[in-house]
Amino acid sequence: MKLFTETKTSATEEKPKPLKKNTGQHIVIISPRKSVLQELSSHLKMHNMKNIYEQQDSFFDLKDESMLNEASAVIIDIGTETDIEFIIETATLILPTFTRQVFVGDSDSIAFAQSLLSKGLIYLNLSSQLVQLATCVQGQSTPSSSLPSRSMLKFSVIGCKGGVGASSIAFQLFQTAGELTSIPSLLVQGASGSNDLDLLMEQAIPKDGSIYPINNTQSICVEIFDSAWSYNDPNYNKFNLIFFDHGLYSALTLERLEMIISQSHTLLLVITRELSAVRAAKKILDENVRVHLANPEQAIRIVICLNENHPKRSDELRDEDIAEYLERKIDAVSSYRPDNKKISSADSLYQLAANLVGKNVAEPAGKKSLSFSNLFRRKL
Repeated sequence: MKLFTETKTSATEEKPKPLKKNTGQHIVIISPRKSVLQELSSHLKMHNMKNIYEQQDSFFDLKDESMLNEASAVIIDIGTETDIEFIIETATLILPTFTRQVFVGDSDSIAFAQSLLSKGLIYLNLSSQLVQLATCVQGQSTPSSSLPSRSMLKFSVIGCKGGVGASSIAFQLFQTAGELTSIPSLLVQGASGSNDLDLLMEQAIPKDGSIYPINNTQSICVEIFDSAWSYNDPNYNKFNLIFFDHGLYSALTLERLEMIISQSHTLLLVITRELSAVRAAKKILDENVRVHLANPEQAIRIVICLNENHPKRSDELRDEDIAEYLERKIDAVSSYRPDNKKISSADSLYQLAANLVGKNVAEPAGKKSLSFSNLFRRKL
């Protein structure tokens, strides 16, 4: 029985106005069903909870994510959706890691609820478990300290030769992702990289391995040699998206490569038209095949990025030559920009960053869009 029938969604079906910034912590309820919004809101109000904001929308097609930025807790109605990979992928790309999350839906499968719990997500059945809603939102049931770490996207940008511009590519992807989403993200410049992140950012930054915030949602970290190649630093757990910038050409051991494959969601191999860079990329591709045959769970999706870091020369490898040698196509091309300006939405590198954070952006005429679901494999 609903004790409270008035909600912040008006009787004329108008959606609530966006929350103003600095309004303090609040609870957000997301559901495409008005009756579910009212039911969930009633349960919270019965426990004297306030600052409840209702968003009548589908979680999987959310148009406005601004209400999530300062939410202390988010309750998400997933309806009949039971695709665990899809649910977790969407949550990682939309919900900040510091926000407490409770999923509700129509499935009464214990196995489904346990599968989500094993990935760090709380799930309640709408018809039988809402009595637990308030305690879950307040953190009194299944405390966050006992939950497994939520999944995060780890995107490794690997330079296949010295001077290919991997650090620039990593920074440009990081910048673009920050423009397209408000989820917490981190750029880690590895000790094996160029160590020139301060030059790319045009500002002084700490180089002692500490995490340095550059705005409200983005931070950077420059690795030190004593902690190089670290993918599981506990300090990274507060970020949804992490870019790692590494130069693998100087440390291409099979053990290290297998470690990167097992820890990353996607490798972006940065090459130029030089044969030595293409050879290094081919070695990584071949090793990925070997790892996949030995352990199918460790194989990873690899993206080839051709960086045009100087004007074209007639004696260089052509696109078709590179594709033939690698036995696969080039996925993205970063155009030559002598003025080092930001990449535009017409650049395939911009499209790549957009797909990484699950955003649809206008694609230049005649160019085929990369598919996020096909391009990135989730490692959970």
